Amino acid sequence: MLPQINLRKVSRVDVDRIGWWLNDNDISSRWFGHYQCGDPVHRSYDPDHMLEASEAEWNRVFNDEHRLIRSIYNEHDEHIGECFVVLDSEGNAELSLLIGKKELWHRGYGTATIFHLLDDTLASFNFNRIWVNVPEENTPALGLFEKFGFVIESNRKQCRGNNDNEHGASILSLDMNLYRSRQLRGDVKRPAPVVTITGLSGSRSEEIATAVAEMLDARMVDSEIADRLLKRLRCSEGEIELLKNSFKSKWGRLLQALAVPVSWPSFHELGNHLPASEIYYTNTLIDESVSKKQYIEAFSGIIKQLSVEGNVVLHGSGINQFVPNRVPSISVFVSASPEQRAHSSAKANGVEIPDNTTVDEKTEYLKEKDQTVQAHNNMLGVDLMDMSQYDLIINLDRISVKTASQAIVNTILLSEKPIHEDATVRSVNRS
Repeated sequence: MLPQINLRKVSRVDVDRIGWWLNDNDISSRWFGHYQCGDPVHRSYDPDHMLEASEAEWNRVFNDEHRLIRSIYNEHDEHIGECFVVLDSEGNAELSLLIGKKELWHRGYGTATIFHLLDDTLASFNFNRIWVNVPEENTPALGLFEKFGFVIESNRKQCRGNNDNEHGASILSLDMNLYRSRQLRGDVKRPAPVVTITGLSGSRSEEIATAVAEMLDARMVDSEIADRLLKRLRCSEGEIELLKNSFKSKWGRLLQALAVPVSWPSFHELGNHLPASEIYYTNTLIDESVSKKQYIEAFSGIIKQLSVEGNVVLHGSGINQFVPNRVPSISVFVSASPEQRAHSSAKANGVEIPDNTTVDEKTEYLKEKDQTVQAHNNMLGVDLMDMSQYDLIINLDRISVKTASQAIVNTILLSEKPIHEDATVRSVNRS
């Protein structure tokens, strides 16, 4: 579900805020085109000048029939950005958009604004083509407009920056007659499906999830799932780890299955149970406040809630099995050779693997990390390596993270109907 936005007439307070945003290089670089070299420039007005402008000049700028300038407000009545459309005499319109509150980037506000503009605000304007000028390195913006059917018409060099690097931009356009006909047929592409991405340790699946989220203007969720779990279960990280560790070995899983409910007996009751060996203590008995059943129920509830909220890329193992069937989704598995995974995992932990390290040694290095992932899946009753559950399987041995991420986005954009929508129920043994 996309966030709610309102497009309002621009106020002087809004203009003042726009001026502050454009002075932030990180923000102004997202203000499509024209701004990679030199000082940031507003395409329609000078914020500092307009703060002191007369009412007559204000009306000329903001009530010009050949352009539309609107402030973007979110559902909490906060000013979060600005959009404008400039019309020309040839039946074309240039669109520009800025979300100035950085903490709201990749939350769907850009997507919601474009929907609002194309479907409602611009309905009364007479133009045949709308275009945008997007810096080549702004891949999230390129992906955002491609979702709406914009196509790249040309690429051009803008200028050279202070470091003598050449900056380029892509011109993307949308035929409004085609867009309106798609509206009437009801096949205008709506927001992207929920994307789940998983992989073994060192597969770089998290990097891909982050890149895909940026391209789709979506939110990447990873550690937030663990944070929500702790709150729902009202327990500590240590209790969760103890539970997961109990599922690392077959012996531990067997004892877990026998221990129903999973709980630690009082000291004086030990005589009525198996001897309290170290294996029994660490692999089966945990604080009574956390059990497998409680963990699965909490995990399932969190994934369902995030899926229904929509506009998310979920990263982690076992997640795809808990996305509701009514929610359009695509499930991705990222693989790589043990050699690649070992080097990536070591690099992420600030460790260098010597060149003379054997394949067996690299596999052993990954063993403990893979066991941790597998313990989580054992507890959920999910077989991570069952490839039949995934819609897309990508191997990173020969392609880059960027190429893999673009392949996932292209798969979504080229899908004629949402993946998994109205699909049959996916079964998994979670007992």
